[in-house]
Amino acid sequence: NIFAYNRADREGGGIGGTHSWMHAVNNTVVHNSAGRDGGGIQIVNVKNPFLRPSIFRNNLIAFNEPEQVDLLNDTDTAYNIVYPGGYVPGYYNKDTAPGFRDDGLTLTVRAVRSDPPAFSTTWNVKEPLKDGTLTGRIVRTGEFWSMVRGNTANAITVWGAGPADATTIEIVPTFHLAANSSAIDSGAYPDFPPQDIDGEPRVFPAIDIGADEFHATTVGKK
Repeated sequence: NIFAYNRADREGGGIGGTHSWMHAVNNTVVHNSAGRDGGGIQIVNVKNPFLRPSIFRNNLIAFNEPEQVDLLNDTDTAYNIVYPGGYVPGYYNKDTAPGFRDDGLTLTVRAVRSDPPAFSTTWNVKEPLKDGTLTGRIVRTGEFWSMVRGNTANAITVWGAGPADATTIEIVPTFHLAANSSAIDSGAYPDFPPQDIDGEPRVFPAIDIGADEFHATTVGKK
């Protein structure tokens, strides 16, 4: 799973648990924030002495605020990228830049058309696009978030009532791995899902850290 751009008022902006046990493997947790602790991941247990230690392996945790993780010292934490770092209990964790593909876009709005019966908004944009390539991508402008319903060469349609005064819209990055990512071939087995976020197979035994498994022959498809 990919947990991105979430916010918690107190703890656990991306993933959080209180008085609980958690098993988190091959997730990408990025650009989340919390009001107090654990911008990326936070797990606490102060009431139940019978819970076994939580497991965090092969996760890519980066660019969260105020810190990446807030975990109990007995957490089984291994083969994660935690960037920028700080103290992480466990072993074989790395404080290295994750290396994502640069596939985010900022588009300039020229005109807007609302379609309430279809529950959608269409923005005509200045930048040239390739038909259908943005379908399913996450888009935001100001406080408005949505998903792309479809696009043509010069327009993008999203679900919902988007703001009529938007001047730019952002296509959020997919957080897929770049060819030079430090996450490639850095994960551990046997504790991993057989497929990645796109349904593509994990490459055994040298799997990648995070939600995406890099496949050089499918870079254009992902």
